[in-house]
Amino acid sequence: MKKLPNALDDFGGKVLDKIEDLIGLSGVGRKTANVVAAVAFGKLVIGVDTHVHKVMNRAGFAKTKVPEETEKILNEFVSDKYKREFNFLVVAFGQNVCTLISPKCSECAFKDECPKINVRKKR
Repeated sequence: MKKLPNALDDFGGKVLDKIEDLIGLSGVGRKTANVVAAVAFGKLVIGVDTHVHKVMNRAGFAKTKVPEETEKILNEFVSDKYKREFNFLVVAFGQNVCTLISPKCSECAFKDECPKINVRKKR
């Protein structure tokens, strides 16, 4: 079995600044790698997790099956000015308003504009 790199042993405890290197670490996925790159190194990337993926598909900004596809679309759509903060804002919105199960559409500031794609039950 191939040994995955370990940040302490293989990189002297340094935080890696390349997304590809971060993804190679045990337990680090694409979203986490992007968030580290954006926050720690100021890179213009968007971390896309389940919340961001779901919200963007419900709103009709993306028509994708997996977060990686949503990330590609958002990186083209979202201005560089907002990329670093995008994940945090949309995740908070997805956790508190546009929740994964039974979103709170009645409380949403975008309720009149949102097409609510694939929303089966809402509050």
